[in-house]
Amino acid sequence: MNVEQYENILLDKRKKIIVGVAGSRRRDSRKDFDLLDSYVISLRRKALKADADLEFVSGGCPVGADHFIKELCKIYALPLIEHLPKEVEKHAQYYTRVQA
Repeated sequence: MNVEQYENILLDKRKKIIVGVAGSRRRDSRKDFDLLDSYVISLRRKALKADADLEFVSGGCPVGADHFIKELCKIYALPLIEHLPKEVEKHAQYYTRVQA
Protein backbone atom coordinates (compact mmCIF):
# COMPACT_ATOMS: atom_id res chain seq x y z
CA MET A 1 0.00 0.00 0.00
CA ASN A 2 1.45 3.36 -0.96
CA VAL A 3 1.07 6.65 0.94
CA GLU A 4 -1.74 7.96 -1.27
CA GLN A 5 -3.81 4.78 -0.80
CA TYR A 6 -3.27 4.97 2.96
CA GLU A 7 -4.29 8.66 2.99
CA ASN A 8 -7.46 7.83 1.06
CA ILE A 9 -8.44 5.10 3.54
CA LEU A 10 -8.00 7.47 6.48
CA LEU A 11 -9.81 10.26 4.66
CA ASP A 12 -12.81 8.03 3.90
CA LYS A 13 -13.21 7.25 7.58
CA ARG A 14 -12.70 10.74 9.02
CA LYS A 15 -13.53 13.30 6.32
CA LYS A 16 -10.85 15.41 7.94
CA ILE A 17 -7.23 15.92 7.02
CA ILE A 18 -5.09 16.72 10.07
CA VAL A 19 -1.49 17.68 9.32
CA GLY A 20 1.22 17.92 11.97
CA VAL A 21 3.88 20.50 11.16
CA ALA A 22 7.38 20.20 12.58
CA GLY A 23 10.71 21.44 11.38
CA SER A 24 14.04 22.97 12.18
CA ARG A 25 14.62 26.49 13.44
CA ARG A 26 17.40 26.69 10.83
CA ARG A 27 14.88 26.23 7.99
CA ASP A 28 13.61 29.81 8.18
CA SER A 29 14.18 31.19 4.67
CA ARG A 30 11.74 32.53 2.11
CA LYS A 31 12.38 29.40 0.04
CA ASP A 32 11.28 27.23 2.99
CA PHE A 33 8.14 29.35 3.42
CA ASP A 34 7.33 28.97 -0.28
CA LEU A 35 7.78 25.18 -0.12
CA LEU A 36 5.34 24.92 2.78
CA ASP A 37 2.95 27.30 1.02
CA SER A 38 2.93 25.06 -2.07
CA TYR A 39 2.23 22.02 0.09
CA VAL A 40 -0.63 23.79 1.89
CA ILE A 41 -2.15 24.74 -1.46
CA SER A 42 -1.97 21.12 -2.65
CA LEU A 43 -3.58 19.91 0.59
CA ARG A 44 -6.36 22.49 0.26
CA ARG A 45 -7.10 21.18 -3.24
CA LYS A 46 -7.10 17.58 -1.99
CA ALA A 47 -9.43 18.46 0.91
CA LEU A 48 -11.78 20.37 -1.38
CA LYS A 49 -11.90 17.50 -3.87
CA ALA A 50 -12.64 15.02 -1.06
CA ASP A 51 -15.13 17.35 0.64
CA ALA A 52 -13.02 17.12 3.79
CA ASP A 53 -11.95 19.56 6.48
CA LEU A 54 -8.29 20.53 6.68
CA GLU A 55 -6.61 21.31 10.00
CA PHE A 56 -3.01 21.91 11.05
CA VAL A 57 -1.22 21.17 14.33
CA SER A 58 2.08 22.69 15.45
CA GLY A 59 4.24 23.28 18.49
CA GLY A 60 4.12 27.07 18.18
CA CYS A 61 7.83 27.76 17.74
CA PRO A 62 8.34 31.43 16.78
CA VAL A 63 10.68 30.55 13.88
CA GLY A 64 10.74 28.00 11.08
CA ALA A 65 7.90 25.71 10.02
CA ASP A 66 5.71 26.38 13.08
CA HIS A 67 5.84 30.11 12.43
CA PHE A 68 5.25 29.62 8.70
CA ILE A 69 2.17 27.44 9.19
CA LYS A 70 0.74 29.99 11.60
CA GLU A 71 1.08 32.70 8.95
CA LEU A 72 -0.29 30.45 6.20
CA CYS A 73 -3.30 29.47 8.29
CA LYS A 74 -4.05 33.18 8.75
CA ILE A 75 -3.69 33.81 5.01
CA TYR A 76 -5.92 30.89 3.99
CA ALA A 77 -8.29 31.04 7.00
CA LEU A 78 -7.46 27.47 8.05
CA PRO A 79 -7.73 26.11 11.58
CA LEU A 80 -4.51 25.71 13.54
CA ILE A 81 -4.05 23.96 16.87
CA GLU A 82 -0.87 24.98 18.67
CA HIS A 83 0.51 22.83 21.45
CA LEU A 84 2.65 25.39 23.22
CA PRO A 85 5.10 24.28 25.89
CA LYS A 86 3.92 24.68 29.45
CA GLU A 87 5.43 27.49 31.44
CA VAL A 88 9.18 27.27 31.09
CA GLU A 89 11.59 28.86 33.49
CA LYS A 90 13.70 31.52 31.80
CA HIS A 91 16.93 29.69 32.58
CA ALA A 92 15.71 26.45 30.96
CA GLN A 93 17.50 25.24 27.85
CA TYR A 94 14.30 25.33 25.75
CA TYR A 95 13.60 28.96 26.61
CA THR A 96 17.16 29.96 25.77
CA ARG A 97 17.06 28.20 22.37
CA VAL A 98 13.67 29.61 21.36
CA GLN A 99 14.47 33.17 22.39
CA ALA A 100 17.72 33.19 20.39
